[in-house]
Amino acid sequence: MCPVPTCRLGCIFWNIVFTACVRSTMLHGSETWAPNASDLQRLRRNERAVIRWICGAKLEDEISSAMLHQKLDLDEITAVLRTRRLRWYGHVQHATSCINSITRLGLPGTRDRGRPRKTWSACVRNDMTICNLDGVNPLDRNSWRTSVRRCQVLPTLESGTTAAP
Repeated sequence: MCPVPTCRLGCIFWNIVFTACVRSTMLHGSETWAPNASDLQRLRRNERAVIRWICGAKLEDEISSAMLHQKLDLDEITAVLRTRRLRWYGHVQHATSCINSITRLGLPGTRDRGRPRKTWSACVRNDMTICNLDGVNPLDRNSWRTSVRRCQVLPTLESGTTAAP
């Protein structure tokens, strides 16, 4: 039988289990991803399915995913992904090893025709714009950490776009 939250094991317990086991597994290594729209949609769909399973909600019950997120007190997966990527960007900026020089390395030659693939640095620039971090220096650890944590609470719409802060 599928486990569902009961009075003994409430929403707080399932929030902790979901965050520690499911979400951490789904987003393992996501700090370095440059996901496209279909990747984000697949992550959202998988997360919604797991949350519905945890809550014991069927599609026929017509309970919205937003209500289940609120019931379990979970952040949208795209907001969590954005926060992880920005935290990693701060680590990369602080790095004194070769990782910092590699990220600034230009590639010789010409690229193929057509639109270039989405890069990790383009994702980070977009995340910084969404979270209003353009004026924050990532080399200042305390202000960067505070700003990224504040960005984590920004609401994310269902379509994957972010609401105006």
